[in-house]
Amino acid sequence: MTSITTAEGRLSTVNPPNEISPEARFGHDTTFNSRSAIGGIVRPITVRPGCVIGSNVHVKANVYLNDKVELGNHTKVEENVRIGTSVLIGQGVTIGESTSIGKHSKIYPGVKIGADFIIGAEVYIEAGAVIEDKVQIGDGTRIGEGSRVLYMATVGREVLIRRSVKVGQHAIIGHGIKISGRFGIIICEPGMIGSMVHLNAVDERIILKPECRIGNNVYIGPGVVIGLSVHVCENVRIAGSTEINSHASVGQGVSMDWNVRIGVNVVIGHDVIIGKNVVIEASAIIEMGVVIENDVRIGACAKILRHRRIRAGTRVEENSTYGL
Repeated sequence: MTSITTAEGRLSTVNPPNEISPEARFGHDTTFNSRSAIGGIVRPITVRPGCVIGSNVHVKANVYLNDKVELGNHTKVEENVRIGTSVLIGQGVTIGESTSIGKHSKIYPGVKIGADFIIGAEVYIEAGAVIEDKVQIGDGTRIGEGSRVLYMATVGREVLIRRSVKVGQHAIIGHGIKISGRFGIIICEPGMIGSMVHLNAVDERIILKPECRIGNNVYIGPGVVIGLSVHVCENVRIAGSTEINSHASVGQGVSMDWNVRIGVNVVIGHDVIIGKNVVIEASAIIEMGVVIENDVRIGACAKILRHRRIRAGTRVEENSTYGL
């Protein structure tokens, strides 16, 4: 027999104080507890027409399930949750209090969602993902299997995050970003990523360390490590297996080939082209429009004047100025 426990302890599918549509369907051992944990106040639960509630589901006070919501078996919904029309919740999902889930979203089995979570419409969160408290996810975003979005992170609209990505606390990810690959990506707090960015961890992990900023329309390939407080401007391409160390700045339109090493406090101007196997040591300055061919090494505190070309295999000495 289906049983719904109200605050008064009565067992019924339609009994007050809850507002439960007679058109909703329920599995067995479903518990609706409309008595709030704060002060014991009765706060009704609303279940709209077309809802399907599985077995061993636990729903707490002041939850609102809009039309055609489906809750899988063994799901737990805490107080003050709002779930939009035609949302599908898989088995074994936990939803923290004061969370809002937009219409036509799908939460796969085993997902854990924290409190005060705001999720837009048509969002997909795949199996085993963990979303911590106070996270915001925009419309049309997809969070991959086993990914983790940590406390107070913000993920924009139409973002694609593949499996095993970690988005750190307070991180801000813009709209239309693609984060993909088999080897995982770590985005540390409180990094900021612009719109239309592609992080592609196809062969090696990508790591974005704390306080880094990535501009719009940036491509970052596998095996790239972006250091503490690094700023990468718009329209930059970083091919892969590259390390950009702390407090470096990469200007708009820069292109880096494979296996580049950028030291701390390096400044790279706009529209610079950097070849393969290049090393730029600490505090060097590369002015705009410079072309650096393969296998070049630039010493610490060196300065490369604008629009110069450095031929393959060249070594620029420390504290020197190239291009006078």
